[in-house]
Amino acid sequence: MKVLGQELWPEIALDLSNMDEVQAFAERHEPNADFLRFFHRFWGVAADPTVVYGEGAREAIPAHLASGDPTAFVMTHFSLADAPNAASGIHHEEPLQDIEGRTVTQASADWFRIPGLNWVFARGGAWPVVRTKDVRSFYVRQGELTEDEIEAKLAELNEQRKDSNSGLRRVESGMVDRGLILTTYIEGTRNRGDPTVVQPVKNAIKNMLESIQNPEAAKIICMAYDYGGARILPRRYLTPTLFFDIMDAPADPEDVNELLQEFLQGCATAAIANRRGGAPLSTLGKLAGVGAALGGAVVADRLMSRRA
Repeated sequence: MKVLGQELWPEIALDLSNMDEVQAFAERHEPNADFLRFFHRFWGVAADPTVVYGEGAREAIPAHLASGDPTAFVMTHFSLADAPNAASGIHHEEPLQDIEGRTVTQASADWFRIPGLNWVFARGGAWPVVRTKDVRSFYVRQGELTEDEIEAKLAELNEQRKDSNSGLRRVESGMVDRGLILTTYIEGTRNRGDPTVVQPVKNAIKNMLESIQNPEAAKIICMAYDYGGARILPRRYLTPTLFFDIMDAPADPEDVNELLQEFLQGCATAAIANRRGGAPLSTLGKLAGVGAALGGAVVADRLMSRRA
């Protein structure tokens, strides 16, 4: 099915009944670089983050991006404003601009079921990851199974779910080998707890390193957000601090989660240490951006709550 010239991802059945169709779409799909650049330009007007770099990262990041060697881009995750803020920061910072138009982003499969977002994801290079919690939510919403029956169904489908995710990862890894950048919120879900502590990292980068052709040359760009310490107040929603740094991928992919956890925590601590002071939104464009972001966040969160 095409909408405005863009073929959509198949609606992902969270009982995993159509994953062959999803895999077939993934194998013929490419992100639209022009749309991704537009996304960066748009949020470059509406959002105004402060970007800070780790020691040597301002030079090391563009040098690696220019090399064409495998790259992952991982971020902490707090809110629906994270992606717009990252897009704006990247657009305005010359050392980061080679990221624009090259990202392949992982997102929960449940988000692909929200009207309108499927088109954005298909256009912008987002790829589904089917989580256990997504499958659980599907059966809870149906209301036809008991809790014990849901647990049994999750166990029954677990290997199929893993195989489906592995198939999608193989396609993603091929894109990384061709110079695209695997982009992921490495904690797997939004941090609703202590914003100073990075949640346990997931296996996305470990899986990438095990699948790409040249893992020894890979590097990982890390970015952490600081929204001012409070629960993302509106005046800070599009004016956070973004801290960027870059690390080498370890020789053994089995070591990457521990090393990445420590490195990303250092980035989060540094973002807080470089916290921006008063950040008024002084232009009409930024005020409009705040309204759009907050309104979109409320609508999306309500849609997701109804599906949960």
